[in-house]
Amino acid sequence: MTLATVADATALDAQLDAYMDSANAAVGVCSTLPVSDKANWAGFYAGWKAVHMQWTTLKDNATWYNWGGIAGELFFLESTYSQMRDYAGQFPAWSAKIHGACVGYSAPGEILNQSPAGKPKDDPSDIDKYLGYAKTAGEVAVVGAIAYGLYKVAEVIGDVRQTAKKLVG
Repeated sequence: MTLATVADATALDAQLDAYMDSANAAVGVCSTLPVSDKANWAGFYAGWKAVHMQWTTLKDNATWYNWGGIAGELFFLESTYSQMRDYAGQFPAWSAKIHGACVGYSAPGEILNQSPAGKPKDDPSDIDKYLGYAKTAGEVAVVGAIAYGLYKVAEVIGDVRQTAKKLVG
């Protein structure tokens, strides 16, 4: 399995966002696209914008490091990149539909290779690999929570000892 990198996600996000914005502008002025398609496109585009904003927030603020360091990075990066790939996979059908109905809209070129760093996509039947990463991230979070809890208990015990010494004397 090949994991996505920040560069992979940033490149796909930039290209796909430009394509989506171009298609959305065409839909906005297209009088021949059926109303139902416009409504469905609006939902698809809004969903994409949510993923785009999620990625922008993650990469700009390094949010994942506040949620578990490397395990957090793997979880948030892979989750967001997977969502991007889903949208990238659906976009060509939308682009063709918009191109067919809207004069002046040119379907963009091919979307970047959606696999990290140009490597072949993983076999979708390898779900156990993904579940393994999720399990590892969960285990790291649990161990971290337990360690923090033990630290706090030790801190309270230390405070109790200090107070007892002051009282005794």
